[in-house]
Amino acid sequence: MFQRTIRFLARRYDFLAILALMILVLGFFWRMVFTDLILPRGDVFTYFYPYWEYRSAALRAGHLPLWNPLLFMGVPFLANSQAGVLYPPNWLLIPFNTPIAVKIAIVTHVIWAGIGTYLFARNILKTSFLASLLAGTCFALGGYLTAQIEHVNQLQGLAWLPWLFWLWLDALKNKKSILWLSIAWAFQLLAGHTQSAFISGFGLAIWGTARAATSFIPSLRRESRSSLTDHWKNLSWQPLIVLAIAAVLGAALAAAQILPTVELASLSNRGGGLPFLDAVSFSLRPQLIGRSLLPGYRGQSLSSEYVAYSGIATLVLAFLGSRSRQ
Repeated sequence: MFQRTIRFLARRYDFLAILALMILVLGFFWRMVFTDLILPRGDVFTYFYPYWEYRSAALRAGHLPLWNPLLFMGVPFLANSQAGVLYPPNWLLIPFNTPIAVKIAIVTHVIWAGIGTYLFARNILKTSFLASLLAGTCFALGGYLTAQIEHVNQLQGLAWLPWLFWLWLDALKNKKSILWLSIAWAFQLLAGHTQSAFISGFGLAIWGTARAATSFIPSLRRESRSSLTDHWKNLSWQPLIVLAIAAVLGAALAAAQILPTVELASLSNRGGGLPFLDAVSFSLRPQLIGRSLLPGYRGQSLSSEYVAYSGIATLVLAFLGSRSRQ
């Protein structure tokens, strides 16, 4: 009876947390949600509005937009992953006009990112209800995610990041979660921002390697006289194996987008590679890493590509939380 009561309270707290995250995001984006204003600048206006309009018109007409005859003398459309033709959440937005559809996509994905972070903190890090809610709020409304508002596909892809970490760690205990992890990865790929998928995969690989290494260290301490080969046998490859399986399945599920995109990339002006200076033109210079963690001041701010500011209060609370868990 007591355990059932605890589970009921936990579910109630989770519901309240999700509701609170939704209210916070709606309040943060109140102009986007409760007015008829649209986003009139940057890539969202000059790039994504036209792409989304053409995509929705084609899908409403009942055909798959493989080609766009309205741009230049015609260009591949579906093969350009940034158009998000095969991303399932975009299909739900077909009935809406483009500015409204973009606003819905932004707000819902920010909420989705917050919920994923909350569940990751609550179920994997085992933090308290309030701490998990704070984590979800800080990621969803922090500088890193909100700086990508005008890059709709990038925002959509990044919203899956905390879900991937949660599902991967859950898959280490529950093999059924491997399928859900694969689906989440496929969704991130279909969102149409390859770099976001790369960031997620790289982060998961680093954490997977670290978890595998932790199974190696106790063996060294217990059997210091054993050969390195004997210790190597005690290394647990499970985290990386699960990750590899999910990555292959996710890529297979998203193959309808990946294959034409790879072909288009090989035929583009970047297919043969870029000069070094062009390749690093948008890279974050090491001397700006510290600056990217700070807010804008005196009207000066970095490019949205470099923003990593999450809030001074967030950093202080994260430091205090890490100290209290030691």
